[in-house]
Order: sequence, then C-alpha cells, then structure tokens
Amino acid sequence: MNNSALNPLKKPTSGFLKSALTLVMLVFICLQSCKKEKEKITSTGLITGTVLSKNGLPLSGVKISLDNEQRTYVFSDGEGKYTFDRIPVGGYSILAAKEKHLSESKRTTVTQDGTTKLDFHLEVGEATLEIEKDSYQLPYTKTSNLIKIKSNTAWMVTLSTDWLDVDNPIGLGDKGIYVVAEENQADTARTATLTLTAGMAVKVITIIQYPKIKLLSVSMTHPITDTVILTFSAPVSEVQITSKYDLCLSDLAYNRTPMSKEVRFKYSCGRLGQSYPFQATFKDKIASYTENFNVDFFSKRIAYPAVWSESTPTYFVSDDNKTVWFSIFDTQIVQKIDMETFTVIKNYPVDFKVRKLVYNPYNKLIYLLTNTPDIYVMDPDDGSIVKQIKLEVLDGDNNTYPTIYPQALAFTSSGIGAMVCGARVSSATSWKMIDSRKNDLVYYHKQKDKNYEYGKIEVNYDRTKLIIKAYFSNITFSIDPVQDVIRDITIPVNGSLGGVVPNKKNNNLYMIQTYEQYIHNPANNYLSKITYLAHGNAGDFSYRSGEEEIIYAFDTDNWLQILDYKNGKTLLTFPTINELYYGKPISTTNGRYLVNFGNFTLFRFDTELFTVKGQINKTAVKTAFVK
Repeated sequence: MNNSALNPLKKPTSGFLKSALTLVMLVFICLQSCKKEKEKITSTGLITGTVLSKNGLPLSGVKISLDNEQRTYVFSDGEGKYTFDRIPVGGYSILAAKEKHLSESKRTTVTQDGTTKLDFHLEVGEATLEIEKDSYQLPYTKTSNLIKIKSNTAWMVTLSTDWLDVDNPIGLGDKGIYVVAEENQADTARTATLTLTAGMAVKVITIIQYPKIKLLSVSMTHPITDTVILTFSAPVSEVQITSKYDLCLSDLAYNRTPMSKEVRFKYSCGRLGQSYPFQATFKDKIASYTENFNVDFFSKRIAYPAVWSESTPTYFVSDDNKTVWFSIFDTQIVQKIDMETFTVIKNYPVDFKVRKLVYNPYNKLIYLLTNTPDIYVMDPDDGSIVKQIKLEVLDGDNNTYPTIYPQALAFTSSGIGAMVCGARVSSATSWKMIDSRKNDLVYYHKQKDKNYEYGKIEVNYDRTKLIIKAYFSNITFSIDPVQDVIRDITIPVNGSLGGVVPNKKNNNLYMIQTYEQYIHNPANNYLSKITYLAHGNAGDFSYRSGEEEIIYAFDTDNWLQILDYKNGKTLLTFPTINELYYGKPISTTNGRYLVNFGNFTLFRFDTELFTVKGQINKTAVKTAFVK
C-alpha cells in the first residue's frame, strides 16, 4: 500500500496545484459569462410620470397601459403619479385612459438603467371608438390591409402575435392604419387579435390567415384505371384542370364535392409507363392558385439517354428483393439500384461493354458477359473485377467457327452452370458447362450434341436444375448438374415455344408460345387454362399470396394483362407505352414490385396499382382466354 496517499500532512504535488488552479479559472470564467448573459437578458429601465387634468390637477385611478407582449398596465395614485419598473429596453406605446375622460397616447423609448419621464393631460369627455368590421381573412402571402378607425380621442393598438405589425401603433381621431401579416409558411391557418383601445372603449379584431393550399399528392385508383386523384392540403373550389400533353386529347370528367380536399378526373389517354403534364387552377375562400403537376402511370422510374444499342439492357433483382443490378450495353457501366427508393446507389464503370449480368449463388459474385470471348467476374460488395475468364477453343468446337462467344449463362446453387455460346459470322450455337467450384472450368457436357442452336438458359426455383431451350425449335430439357441427369421437357400444347419463365417458388413454368400461353409443371404434368395472345407476350408470376397462377403479361399490342390461369379469367387490362413487351418483366418474390424496361426507361410498378383490398379487381376490357 502507498502510505503517502494516507498522509494528510504530505504537501500537494505541482500537478495537483495546476489542476486546482485550472478548475478555479474555469469556474470564474463561467460565472463571469453567466453574469454578462444575465445582464444582457435583464437590461431594463423605468418609466414614470404624472397624469393631470386639463386644469392641472392630479388624476387618480387612471389606467396607464403599455403595448408590450404582457399588456402591462398600472393605475395612477392619489397624486396622479405612476411608475413602470424594470421594463425591458425598447420602444413602447403608452395609453392613459379614465372613465368619462378622453384618452391620450404617446410613444417613448426605454433605455438601459434609464428613467423615462412621461406625463399625460386628460380632458373630460366620453371616448368613442368605431371600426368597419371585427374580423379579417387573409391569404397566405405577405399582405397589408387597411383598417379604418373612427374615434374622438387618442387610441392605441396592441397585437397578440409577432407575425402581425401595424404602421401606426398609436393615433388620434379618425385615421386608417395598415396591418401587415407575414407570409404563413405553416400548413394550418393561424389566428391573432388586434385590440384597439380609446379611453375605456375597446374593440377586438380577429385576424385569420390561411395557409397556402398545396397539392399534396397525385395518385390513381387501385386497381389502376383512367381515374386520377388529386389531394389538396385544404378544401378547394372552382377547380379547373388542363392537359398539357398535345399528342392526345381527352375530355376531363370531374368528380368532386364542393369545398373538398379531393378532386377526381378521368384521363382516357393514360398509358402505363408514361408521365403526363397538367395544370390545375383552384381557389380557397380568399385566394386563387395555379399549380403544374404530372400524372405518372408508374410508381418509380430511371430514364436513360435515348441511344441505339446493339444489345438489350440486362438486369436482375437480388434474392432479398432490395437491389436491382442493371447495365446498358453501350454505357460500360454497371449500376446498383436501391429497390425501395429506385435510385442509383453506385455506378461501377468497366472497360468493356456488358452483354448480360448473371448472379452466381455459389460464390455470390456477378458474371459479366461481353461481345468477346471474355467473361468478367465482379464482386458486388465493391464493384471490383476480381477475375477474367477467357473462353478457349475446346475439343469438339468447329475449328472454322468456334462457339466461344458467351450469349447466355445461368448457375445452380452448387456452383455448376451452363452457358450458350455463339460463333462469329455464323448462327451456330452450342451449350457448355462451367464449374465455379473448379476455378470456372469450362467444358462440354457428354451430351453436347443433343441439339444445336440453343439460345436460352433459365434456372429452376430451388436452383438445383438448369432449363435449356433451343432458339428455333421446341426442344427443351432440364439438367441436374450435380446428379448429371438430363430430362426432356415435353411441350403439352401443340405450337411454337418461344420462351420459358420458371416460377421462383415452385416447379411451375410459364410457357410462352407464339399463339398459346399456359402454366405447366413438368414434375406432375399439370396444365393450366390456356390464353391465346398472338405473337406471345413477356411476363412473370405475381408472387402475391393466393395468386400462384396469376401472370403479369405485356403483349405485343401494348397492353398489360393480368391473367388468372387457374380459373381462365383476364382480371385486368391496361394500355402501355411501346416496347414494354420487349423488356424482361421481373416480379419480386415478396409480391410487392414489378420491374420492366421499355422506351429507354427502367420502371418499377408497385403491384398495389393492380389490386384493391388485397385482391385483383376484375376490370378487364378484353379477355385472352378465348381463341
């Protein structure tokens, strides 16, 4: 034990003295600062004086009023004297008033620690006070209003708020004063009072200033129709809406309740994926407004420069439905997009043109296909290129036209995938295997000659099997790369199969043929009802609860159709802009969003646009289930 620590007679160290001195100095500075602040806040002065009659006799019981915030007042004593003590420095209006006497008002200034002497002389008489009206309604803007006063004596104005001001707080006889209201930037109306005092007569004027009417939201009915809903911050009247879109004229049918916050109108020109400009003029009780707005027939969008590209955009949605990975071939940029806000989180520049983006669930990396024999591997965490794979000519390739240009790629969760490769100056294609477990080894499967001219590869719901389809024939098969088992997928409906969209939650496949479309489960040979959309469509499953066989389909006639393949019903149809058919609709597995590309724009459609009270409403204008 350190005995010196217990010795009260031991001299303090120099360090202790320095610390104590520092503490004392800090306390002193704090006290001085607080003292100065207190002096600043409490700087006051004194007003005193005497109230006399016209004959010079002292008047007692005279009410002396200040126009300060507290509306302070005192009464004169038997000698006619009065005093306001400890009045904050500043300018004041003061009114002396007594029953059966005419009042007198004066203006004075209180100085720090000063004494202001102010005497009054009152004449005998009955004070009168008249105003035109006792209430005013003002618009939200900064405005000035004239208030006319009639009186036979001096008067004073006091205000209940600091957002009002007057040009003359005191006056004598008949006069007009201007009341100035600052702009109301709040979302609600505000009320204040202006009090006029002349002798013992008092008039109170109530002033209401309304807020600016704002267009809070522009929305559509659920499910989507040609009805647009405008919601304002306060009730409006005399609404007039004008379309600023000159390429389509539509009569705007209004539906509103007078002095309501909501206005509805119909716009028959609306197409899914388009934004339309409008102008609304409307009124509240005292003001007129004009506001420009857009009606968006989509939920979110990201527009891109309108330039021709030799390859369609490529994109996919992350497994957690939170991110969209996107690239346009000619931009040489891979974008990470936040699904919720639908804004670009990060741009990742690359030194090559991206043909396709493919996610590998095994190593959680993104494979970037190009128009060369090279495949680049990107780390999605930082956008860095961690590997370059160069496709070499394999045994079995055509020596003149080797298929070494990757066109399509998909991986199973085991890390084994398959790709479709093409050749230069030749339409020949082949399918090859790629094993990311073995340093992305590329090789031919033993059944590589099963067919030529393959073009599309998909992965099934649990990522255990790959589905490979030929370009120009119905030949389609699945491959389990771990078990090395290949099974043909029999097409249950005669026709030309154009594409297969696997369900991400079960074995169902959406089969898109040139003139027939249906849901098929190869595992149990289930076949749904059949639609007959000419030239097929682009679509995906709904993934909303209870909608296992409902498809969002974009057809070649530029319509979105919501198709119930279980019951054979078209639930909703709505016209779309051009080119959404050529995009790749992707539904998120949580059932909330539908992503698609068209007209140089990436769109997010919230599926609530197509539903009402949790169910798709039956608002179809045509059916696809009739041949």
